[in-house]
Amino acid sequence: MNLIKRFWWMGLLLVFSVPALADNVDYQTIAAASQKPNDLSRQAMVMIMGQVAVDPFAPSQPTLIGSLFAIINGVLAVMALFWFLTITLKTIVKAGHQGQFFAGGRSALYPIMTFAGFIMILPTQSGWSLAQLVMVWACSTMGVGSANLLTDKAVDMMDSGYSMVTQPTAPSTRSAARGIFEMNLCKYAINRELESLYADGEANTPLITTKGGNGQYDTGNGSAVCGSAKTPNTGRTGTWNLLFDSDVDTSGVITAQHQALDT
Repeated sequence: MNLIKRFWWMGLLLVFSVPALADNVDYQTIAAASQKPNDLSRQAMVMIMGQVAVDPFAPSQPTLIGSLFAIINGVLAVMALFWFLTITLKTIVKAGHQGQFFAGGRSALYPIMTFAGFIMILPTQSGWSLAQLVMVWACSTMGVGSANLLTDKAVDMMDSGYSMVTQPTAPSTRSAARGIFEMNLCKYAINRELESLYADGEANTPLITTKGGNGQYDTGNGSAVCGSAKTPNTGRTGTWNLLFDSDVDTSGVITAQHQALDT
């Protein structure tokens, strides 16, 4: 039953990893992103841990930290060996009395997993144990590489015009858009009625047109006015604003406003 649950969770993880595979993110991509020469976190790990932070599972020369870990891992390995032998003898004696070797919900994988755990704490040539090398690999390769990929993606999205925080539309923008829509609605409604009037007979009332330019437009025909629109050239004109505000180039925003009204 536990094995079925593990396979179910594994399948669920594979389903959630499909979008990552579609975005061409694999181990090679993460490993390449973790080896950037200007990455400060990777440089700090190499400075502290040595070459083992670059390639944890490759043979490397012992360092200060590696030598200290070699002593610590050796002591832990000796203690684990005594514990392993004690538990083994105790289990054998208990199995002889009870007539069964695996009890208490344990399966045939229990001694294999125990032996694998003992192997993981044995020191390697560099002084680090396999368990420690796995953690170093998870931090230096997977952690740093994943962080660099996320940072690069965020920077690319910002360069494309996206923002980390969605800015809400200002109330004045909504009221201005509604006013321009009502002005155009008035223009087309009156022109439609005037065209029907022209089709039935002669009339001297001109059609409603929009005139102007450079950010200022009037919609009317001389006798009737549907409305007008004007874009401000400067956003702030107060005395205190002029004294303390920084100089920001808003020419691009003003040009975009003029183009929007022209269309």
